[in-house]
Amino acid sequence: MAAGTDCGRVVFESDVYLLKKEKAEELKSEKEPQAGPGPEPEQEPEPEVPVSSTAGETPETGETEKGKRPVKISGSIPPELWNRLGTKVIPKLRDGEGLEVNVSFSVSMNADSATSVERELRQIIEDLGITDNLKIE
Repeated sequence: MAAGTDCGRVVFESDVYLLKKEKAEELKSEKEPQAGPGPEPEQEPEPEVPVSSTAGETPETGETEKGKRPVKISGSIPPELWNRLGTKVIPKLRDGEGLEVNVSFSVSMNADSATSVERELRQIIEDLGITDNLKIE
């Protein structure tokens, strides 16, 4: 057996990805600072979500009586951006008081598979310990 061989054991870890050597070198070179002005790396645009801050405000300043201003975000979020929203937006809002997050999922599916999906969803919600917070219709 060669040195470094792991007897066939497979380990799965979140946020660990296998890359080809060429791709890893390409990513490393992108992170190194470039001398002088150069093109900025492309970034995926953040989802535009309307921000409303009207509840409890005084008309002239937009502040509440306690010197605080409510911020409310609402709108539709593409499923592929859900994780990014959770890792970028929620931490920004945690500094405030009384953070409340509400969700609404809606999908149309085949009646035959809907029953089993509902059962699986109920189990997931129970495993997360949030059965009192969510309902499945």
